[in-house]
Amino acid sequence: MRLKLADNRYLICNQYSGAVHVVNSGWWDTLGLDRLFFHGNSKPTSTIVDVDNFKKSAIREKLATRQELEQLDLFGYLLTEDRRISYEKRLEDFSIAKKAKRPHMIYFTPTVECPLSCIYCFENHSRGGSIKRHLSYTDLGAIDHFIESYRQENDLPAGNISLTLFGGESLMPSLKQFNEGIFALARRRGYFLDVVTSGVFFDDFYRGLFFRYQDILREVDITLDGPQGTHDQLRHWRNGGSTYGIIKGNIDKMLKMGVRVMVKTNFGKATINSIESLLDAMIGYGWFAHPCFLYTTNILRGFGGTDTNGQEVSEAQSVLKIVEVFKKEPYGRLLPKIRIESLKITDYMSNALGLLEIRTDPTKVINKFDGYPKYAFCHPDDGTMVNISYNGNVYTCNWAAGKDSLCVDNIFNEPDKRRWAWKSNEIVSKKKYCKLCDLSTFCGGGCPIDKQEKGTNEYHLECRKSHYRTLQEYIRRVLERKWIEVNQSSRNLITLRKGFNFNYQYESRISRHGTIKDDNEHRSVS
Repeated sequence: MRLKLADNRYLICNQYSGAVHVVNSGWWDTLGLDRLFFHGNSKPTSTIVDVDNFKKSAIREKLATRQELEQLDLFGYLLTEDRRISYEKRLEDFSIAKKAKRPHMIYFTPTVECPLSCIYCFENHSRGGSIKRHLSYTDLGAIDHFIESYRQENDLPAGNISLTLFGGESLMPSLKQFNEGIFALARRRGYFLDVVTSGVFFDDFYRGLFFRYQDILREVDITLDGPQGTHDQLRHWRNGGSTYGIIKGNIDKMLKMGVRVMVKTNFGKATINSIESLLDAMIGYGWFAHPCFLYTTNILRGFGGTDTNGQEVSEAQSVLKIVEVFKKEPYGRLLPKIRIESLKITDYMSNALGLLEIRTDPTKVINKFDGYPKYAFCHPDDGTMVNISYNGNVYTCNWAAGKDSLCVDNIFNEPDKRRWAWKSNEIVSKKKYCKLCDLSTFCGGGCPIDKQEKGTNEYHLECRKSHYRTLQEYIRRVLERKWIEVNQSSRNLITLRKGFNFNYQYESRISRHGTIKDDNEHRSVS
């Protein structure tokens, strides 16, 4: 991948090795290194067959020094067919090992009912148009049988599964019996539990439920979209009433009980400029000082074609704002309690540029952005997510639920009628439309729902162009803000990142014994 910078320089990124460099554009063009890559969704037209002869020729013609050529070779820019295969094998082995450690998330949408009327809603794409039933306590036997079959099929230990209450609103009063049954099922089988909720319901019943199952309750995710005025504009009761105060009070109760809470903000047009006011408020509440509290920044997007009602902003804008805010004091000091998620193309480049790093000691650097190659864009595409919907239909993505064409199974099917229809499980460099793309291992192959709904050909025609536009906008604005300096050296080759971080270890933030571990976003960068 090559992006043009100011002052006759390129930003170069190798999708196979993960190396990122700033190079002198004239020097790079003279060497003809663009011809040495498989990229641009086109057939390779030339490959270096004899690297040694290429080096000798370049030295003889004084195109590069021996040291520069050794560096290019080391970082994978002199790419032969054999080396490409070797890189792909390393990426595949890493991805398989990474997937083996990742928890499989079994989400439940037992109802699409919700008491809120949010301006944007991830549940609003005709999901409930043909509701025939809701999941209930009497369905727990079928649910248990399905999950056990899924676990055996994937050869998973019980500790690798988390059951997640989702919704609709997951803590509706009408779901109390069902939810209690799910909690009991999780403990009996040795699974973990997560809860995604608006946070408006937390009465004595749910307080008691959370307390009794605290040993397996990993996390409760609650959205606060800005300070009170902004949040209530976006996420209010159906009658227009305020929800912020109720949610804030329930978060206080959960933290006081020792329940692990992750507050999330969806970055959109209404929230992006009020984030500092929310952070100030949460600091004032004492939440960041609590050992059970985490905060997540999330990019608001139209997942699976959902309608954001005009709230969506570009990925580049969102990530720029995230970096801008957390480079400031006192917000930079909050980074150990911050999780940055749902990033695509800007993710690895932010890591490579070292935009949000925490230095815990002279030898250890923790980066808030991912530094590893993407196996897939998301968990559904690598087969580690399941959504069980209100009528028993099974989907591999929460945003696919309710779309019949994307249904892969039903929990009430007999075992011999199982019809898993959507399993990718393929390293992106082997996928037909991704294997020659110079962004493939950074983006992970794109959204499976978009591919299915738009058609694979149509999707990929725009895919790479869209990602490039995002990167160009992002890098240009990073340079404008002088967050990185690339013009201070006359060297032809400046190393920003030596390659992918293969030291990735997935760790749940919460163990069964309630010990808070490092968030899986807090990774050492080698």
